[in-house]
Amino acid sequence: MAQQPPVPPPPPPGTPYAGPPAGARPGSVTGAAVVLIILGVLYALIGVLVVIGGGAASDLFGSGVAGAAIAIGVVIIAYGVLDIISGIRVLGLSPGWRIGGIVLTAIGALLALLGTIGAFAGSDELQIDPNTLEFTTVSTGPSAGGIIFGLLFLAGNVIAMILLIRSGRAFVR
Repeated sequence: MAQQPPVPPPPPPGTPYAGPPAGARPGSVTGAAVVLIILGVLYALIGVLVVIGGGAASDLFGSGVAGAAIAIGVVIIAYGVLDIISGIRVLGLSPGWRIGGIVLTAIGALLALLGTIGAFAGSDELQIDPNTLEFTTVSTGPSAGGIIFGLLFLAGNVIAMILLIRSGRAFVR
């Protein structure tokens, strides 16, 4: 029969908790990284839709408006890719990308807030009167979908930012 190794003695009473072992990733960091990746994918998809819409609008509005829409779409795609990269690097506990994630979420929160305010303001639609064939402007009022999406993006960015700000100790080497 094999001999069992001796059991180590228990720690003395009153020993303070030293926290997670070095190099361990807290759940808050994982949560922030997952939110960054999800937001990045959503931003990239929105950017692709804007680029496609800009290309389709070139026949209707001319190349100037379409070019501007395509350029905005490319910027949105780049922002989404940076969000995804930041989320992946935050999973690896990269302190520089933690700061980058905080900056990206601050920008995203500001843009989501502006979008939400714009959705509350509503927009004016140009309609044609079938009887007189004259153009009239009709106010559409607040956009419920825009408000909901704006608040969801705002909440996601704020949550990721708070988690990244509060988890600074995890990134200390």
